[in-house]
Amino acid sequence: MDISFPQQLEVKVNGEEVKANFKGLKNKVGSTRPADITSFLRRQNPNMANPIHITYAYTHKKFTMTVNLVKKRSAEELTEEIKNRHVISKSTVIQESKYNLTSYKIIMETDSIPVISKAKDPDIVATSSVMSLKDPVSYLRIQLPCRSNVCSHNQCFDATSFLQLQEQAPTWSCPICSKTVAFESLAVDQYV
Repeated sequence: MDISFPQQLEVKVNGEEVKANFKGLKNKVGSTRPADITSFLRRQNPNMANPIHITYAYTHKKFTMTVNLVKKRSAEELTEEIKNRHVISKSTVIQESKYNLTSYKIIMETDSIPVISKAKDPDIVATSSVMSLKDPVSYLRIQLPCRSNVCSHNQCFDATSFLQLQEQAPTWSCPICSKTVAFESLAVDQYV
């Protein structure tokens, strides 16, 4: 979920001001992380209240605050989850490559709305395709090739590097095609 904060914001928990990065990346809505208020809470007595005061100004927008109890997981833990949860099989990638060789012929209907039909084109020949083994995020060799199942490209990125980047600035966009990707859509590419 995209997180954004008002420009002028003050957050106090138990009377102490929370100093956090509420801005995120410039002109990128949703690129800031949630504020971690753990160190400001009184956790010794479960019956003790932890009042949170939020003050914001200079905006006509309405904001909603939620407090979530979460367990933070490392990029390495999440990488293991991706590895054990979802894979794009080698045969699927090969089949997709054959599909991408199919050309499209546009047939004009009587009302001039283009209708696209698939047609094998004998003039298109696949000789080779170049795929980099260098991660576009860290510029290091890919250790665990990963991509989203919403992306149409075969190029991969390193799962751990991508997740570490999301810890810093959670844009959740593919580093290759810039499509918005969810953690649940990430999969290991067995072909690469």
